[in-house]
Amino acid sequence: MLGSIPPIDPLILGDHVQHLMQLCYWYIGVFVYFYRESVLARIGHRFASEFLDLTPRIERLRSTLDGLLAKFHDEMKRAPKPEGVEPAFVDPEVEA
Repeated sequence: MLGSIPPIDPLILGDHVQHLMQLCYWYIGVFVYFYRESVLARIGHRFASEFLDLTPRIERLRSTLDGLLAKFHDEMKRAPKPEGVEPAFVDPEVEA
């Protein structure tokens, strides 16, 4: 038996997506730089210029997602915690 599997926390999922977007952007840039002679000869040098042209759009998307993630974080802080998330303390008067 796998045991209890907690539900996915949307805030942590959003943080992971944000981090992966940043990594992918830099990985593509490093890839293009190091393999510029072998790979770019096959796919064309147009790829690097098109990737650089996309940078402003990527930055706008990143700032929009950052804003939405911050808004979602504030909403999650105001929301009541679901039952069973925190440790349950035993009230000695209730057990007696």
